[in-house]
Amino acid sequence: MVKKLLTFFFGICLMAGAATAQTESTIAAGDIVYWVGEGEDQAILAIDFGTTALAWGYRFDESDGLTVDDMINDIMDADPRAQLSMDWDTYEDCFYYVERPQYDLTCTGFGFKVNGTLADENDGFDDYDLENGMFVKVSASAAAVWSTAIVPVTVKHMPVDATIDASEVTYWVGEGANSAVIAFNWGSPDTALAWGLHFDGSLTVSQAISAMDSLDSRLTATNSAFSFVDGDVNLAFSSNVTGNVLQFILDGNAQAGWSSTLSDGSFLKVGESAFAEGYDSLPFYGEYYPMGVVWTTPVHPVSAPGVTPTAVDATIAASDIVYWVGEGENQMIFVVNWADTSLAWGYRFATETVSLQTVMDDIQTADGRFSYTGEGFVSDITFNDGTVNLSGTSYWDQKINGQYGVGIMETIHNGDLNLWADPAAGVKIDSMEYDGFWYYSYAYPQTITPVSKYFPNVSDATIAASDILYWVGEGENQMRFVVNWADTSLAWGYKFATETVGMTTVMDAIKTADSRFDYVLDDYGYLADITFNDGTVSLAVTPGNYFEQHTNGVSGSGMGETFHNGDLNLWADPAAGVQVGEVDYGEFGIFPIYAYPMTITPVSAPADPQPQGIDEIANVNVKVYPNPASSVLNVVCGSMEGDAVIYDMTGRKVFSQPINGESMTINTSALANGVYMLHIGNTTTKVVVKH
Repeated sequence: MVKKLLTFFFGICLMAGAATAQTESTIAAGDIVYWVGEGEDQAILAIDFGTTALAWGYRFDESDGLTVDDMINDIMDADPRAQLSMDWDTYEDCFYYVERPQYDLTCTGFGFKVNGTLADENDGFDDYDLENGMFVKVSASAAAVWSTAIVPVTVKHMPVDATIDASEVTYWVGEGANSAVIAFNWGSPDTALAWGLHFDGSLTVSQAISAMDSLDSRLTATNSAFSFVDGDVNLAFSSNVTGNVLQFILDGNAQAGWSSTLSDGSFLKVGESAFAEGYDSLPFYGEYYPMGVVWTTPVHPVSAPGVTPTAVDATIAASDIVYWVGEGENQMIFVVNWADTSLAWGYRFATETVSLQTVMDDIQTADGRFSYTGEGFVSDITFNDGTVNLSGTSYWDQKINGQYGVGIMETIHNGDLNLWADPAAGVKIDSMEYDGFWYYSYAYPQTITPVSKYFPNVSDATIAASDILYWVGEGENQMRFVVNWADTSLAWGYKFATETVGMTTVMDAIKTADSRFDYVLDDYGYLADITFNDGTVSLAVTPGNYFEQHTNGVSGSGMGETFHNGDLNLWADPAAGVQVGEVDYGEFGIFPIYAYPMTITPVSAPADPQPQGIDEIANVNVKVYPNPASSVLNVVCGSMEGDAVIYDMTGRKVFSQPINGESMTINTSALANGVYMLHIGNTTTKVVVKH
């Protein structure tokens, strides 16, 4: 559990002379990338490390009675890069964030704010009940305003250590009843080779490495470095890389020591630390030590001395996959090797196993470039991105982790690599004669290329000005104003006489004219929500989301946008969007780009609209005379029902009378000279009063 703060240092620094005003930094929920937990409510945790401030999102149910302390613990448990623990130099609780080689961040003597209010120095995180929308910021800053820019933490997927099965090892050394696989992983070039070692009794890690050094003259292995020389192959330990040391994993345990014991069936991976992926880093006396390391380089069996290795299937590491389909903690790699091109996708799944057909169906659904035909038996696999058009030449081999499989009925496990291959791309490595026919086995050494991410060719929907039903404002210039909620997209028209008009002016005018429409800004002037409620339909932003703003199909500047004649403005909830691209901001994460193809519906005029200018007048089925009128106005309204309502040009109602029959007379003697709007049913007619 997070303890109450051991030490709390805060001071108020007064600087002589003029100072530039700073603003408290914040981040919107819609910008959060890494969410922890589940529930209908949400909160944000931001930790200010001085030069960088990082933010996580937390989902929960407020009814569970959680505290800020619970949120922090859950986030620290979920993200292995983050940690709250004691600094053994100062004996203070400190936050750490380690993601080699990007960050080694820490803060000491911290305080925290809840929704912008500084917590009392005697308060701990568990003194604050967690509420929906809560924003918690932690900082070691002594300033009154914490202005460090906040960036969202990226999602961290744990790497998987590459292994090799003993059955795939081709060169065994030593003697004895027991066996183990020993793999060495070099970083430059990125290569991993595996030997088999026979022994009696037990061996320590140190003894196993020494045995390998003595049993294969091509391999030199000590407790500080290892190398391999075989003909043109020269693999050396990168001693020139700062901090690079020998590390190892024994049977999945990265904490094993030199005296740890290998047993029958053990797998020992020896590698260079600088080229490993570390996780669960432990801060200790100012340094950070990975609690675990993995090497994702595919492991290949080393050949015996003097033996030319036969062709083997190419492979690709999960870390090299660009386009992932599906969700879940488990993952596999899906490769298709056509005659001259080999492409790879990644696939994630939440179940213990998944069928190969499900994998292929899901990729086909997600990626419009990929398709396959056949059921129970794959007859062809195709890929067409408009430039490259690939298909098979004869039949398809199917392999799982380098071994021939059972085709589309294959069962996939976490870490598997599935290969579909056209024999036209293969190298024959074996053959057999059966019942008068020869059958061949192939290897597929062709380099595998990860496919790029697939994004559909979709753009924002549009609507013509001629299709707009309800116009607000007056003037020769006009623009269209569209709001796309999660499942509904509505459009208004706006007319203006100036060369340009600002977003706030447009939205305020629509809000004034149409009581169904409203919008809200947050404390920083950013759009928080747009709502529409006509008594039947009630629309608002999806909880936890935000509104994007586009002008003429291009991302705009939000509430600061300026419009010209003919523009189309779109406010859109990403829940309605289709991802059409992304922007990689490096250490700050990858952010999606959306298009909004939903059909736009023009809103009708409200049931009791305020008059918005002569251009909007419709006088179908209504006739008035005389016009201008002095003391009496005669109205012929046919079979229309309801009230006859007169508004002045400020929108104020000055007359109302129920319609009685097909015509009526209105006394206008009490009205001042001027222009008025007569509203009957769905029509509005201009009336001039002149005494």
